[in-house]
Amino acid sequence: MGSLNFFDIFVMIIFTIISFSLYKALRGNDSDDILVSVKDNVKNNKKGGLLSIAHLKDKKQIEQIFINALKNESLDVKVESLMKMDKTFEPQTFMTNAKNIFESVFRAFYAKDIKTIKQNVSDTVYHEFENSISELDKVKESISAEIVRFKTITIKDISILKKKASVFVEFVSEQTASLKNSEGKVLKGDDNQIETMTDVWCFSKDLTKKNPDWILEKTIEC
Repeated sequence: MGSLNFFDIFVMIIFTIISFSLYKALRGNDSDDILVSVKDNVKNNKKGGLLSIAHLKDKKQIEQIFINALKNESLDVKVESLMKMDKTFEPQTFMTNAKNIFESVFRAFYAKDIKTIKQNVSDTVYHEFENSISELDKVKESISAEIVRFKTITIKDISILKKKASVFVEFVSEQTASLKNSEGKVLKGDDNQIETMTDVWCFSKDLTKKNPDWILEKTIEC
């Protein structure tokens, strides 16, 4: 047998990491099936969210299970690391505060309330909102929008670089919106039409400072 090349070693390392992730998801079972809990596949599964790898024929489907398990494990590790570095960070509380900031900035923007926006966002984001409001004022137009409800609020990723923590949160919500002219005539959209919108906001915090507040660092279009 020939010696292992770099690619072989890399694959072995990745497989070891994934195997550890899957081990945590294993459920005791007397049958020969290996059952793995995979949240992303619950909708298409009739066994209560448990998939049997032994029954899967599609290679890509099996690979996706491994990839999903690795992603979930790595995010858990990032959350734990952030909690160790920032003793005030608690995921559920953070998510509640993130939702409140989203709603506050959302309403303030469409009400053209610059002062409220400035309290929760970075200078860069503030200027972006300020410029957008100025453009609407120039053409004498306004946007009427409302959040009907949030469908999901999810932490998608966490990064820690040079004592600066960034948490990326995905907001999936149902909204109504319309663009109107100075006379109140609807130019685009419909106040009665509910649309599902996806927004990803990055909240950042300097871990070297005592200030416990997170600010909106940037928004990402989806």
